[in-house]
Amino acid sequence: MKKYEDSIFSRLFAYVSDQKLLFIIGILCAVANGLIFPFFSIFLSKMLAVLVEFDTNPVTARSDANNYALYFLLFGIGAFILNVIVQTIFSVIGQELTEKIRNQTYEKILKMPIPWFDKTDNASGSLSARWASDCRSVNSLITTFIAITIQSLSTLIAGATIAFIYEWRTSLVATGLLPLMIIAGVIQMAFTEGFSDQTDKVFKNSSSIITESMNNIRTVTSFGSEDIIERKYSKKLEEPLQIGNKKGIISGALFGVSQFILFLVFGLIFYLGIIFMNRNGLQVADVFTAIYAITFSGMTAGNNAHFMPDMASGKQAAASLF
Repeated sequence: MKKYEDSIFSRLFAYVSDQKLLFIIGILCAVANGLIFPFFSIFLSKMLAVLVEFDTNPVTARSDANNYALYFLLFGIGAFILNVIVQTIFSVIGQELTEKIRNQTYEKILKMPIPWFDKTDNASGSLSARWASDCRSVNSLITTFIAITIQSLSTLIAGATIAFIYEWRTSLVATGLLPLMIIAGVIQMAFTEGFSDQTDKVFKNSSSIITESMNNIRTVTSFGSEDIIERKYSKKLEEPLQIGNKKGIISGALFGVSQFILFLVFGLIFYLGIIFMNRNGLQVADVFTAIYAITFSGMTAGNNAHFMPDMASGKQAAASLF
């Protein structure tokens, strides 16, 4: 199945080739949405500078504060509009993709030879579970993962650019610490992909027991095999239970490590930024612009990390269907 995952996105894009214009609009809106927080950091830093210097010139400070407050309102309105557009566009594309995959999967199943259905993996329960869950997981690759990835890349690139423009020393330190966060994300991603593949296979096999027993409930009842079916199903669930327990412990530890690294990086950025400001006579607004641009970019990427399991299951579901 792994060999199919490299071409997943190219095959998915072929399904929505008739929605290129809508897809481009969605990408542009996702990019614009990702630019909001980096540019928001500029005005937030200027607002902090106004508050610091408020006593020196109250009249000018009050006027500047009102202007920046208006900018914050405009950023909020822009974020609301862009999020609505992005979610709507990618949801429409994702639903069309799901419909096409469901129809083609059903058509392919109907054309399979009879011996193919005799295999355990191709029982009616497994096929029904695959048809329902896998298509929904593939839908998440379009509706969530692509939009979130584009938005995160836009935020990271814009945040790093703004940070280097306003204060390169603090930004250079943050860039040097960035590989730590990337390594933590790669480890968590690889772990999630591996375990989701194991649990999905077991759950699909167990669902076939339910479907077969329900379709033949009269036979099961006449032979008094309810307890046998229940024990068999419970035994099937023992393996994913053990995998889930192990996954929960290790994932929790890895998530804790990643969060520790994230806050450690933020703490070092703030600490060194203040030192650079004191030693080099830098402006408060410039230092805090660099700090907030990097911080908001990192926080956005960190908040989007919980979509990684969706990508893992979506890729494996698409490979299974294709």
